[in-house]
Amino acid sequence: MLNIPYDCVSPRCGALCGLAAAKSAGFLEREIASMSNTIRVFVPTGKVQAPGARDAMLARRRAGAQLVVGMLDNHKHNTDKVLDRLQHRLSQRYGDARFVRVKKPEAGKPAPGRMLEDLAGECDAVVTGIAD
Repeated sequence: MLNIPYDCVSPRCGALCGLAAAKSAGFLEREIASMSNTIRVFVPTGKVQAPGARDAMLARRRAGAQLVVGMLDNHKHNTDKVLDRLQHRLSQRYGDARFVRVKKPEAGKPAPGRMLEDLAGECDAVVTGIAD
C-alpha cells in the first residue's frame, strides 16, 4: 500500500499547494485525492490545457462518455506494479474506464514525442509511473 503525502506543483497555480490543488483541479485528481491512500503528484513541466478544453472533457464525461486514462510506464523497476495498483483502484471507482498502457523504450531517456502525442490525443488524463 502506498502511504506517501499528496503534494501538487502545478504550472497553473505555480506553488506547492497540497490538497487545495486537488479540490480545485479536475474530477480525476479529486477522486485520487479522496482515496484512502495518498499519492504524491509532481508536475514539473508541460502544457497546461486551456480552460475550454477541460470544460469540454468534463461535459463529455457528464454526458456519459467513457473515461480514458493513459498510463505511461517509465521503464523503471516496479513501475508496472505501481500502475497496476492505481489502475485497479480507478477501475473499482470507474468501472467503465478504459486504460491505455504504454512503456518508454528506456528509463534514462524521455518518452518519444509521438508516444506522448498519441497519449494526449486519446486520453482524458495521463499518469506516469515512477518506481524503483
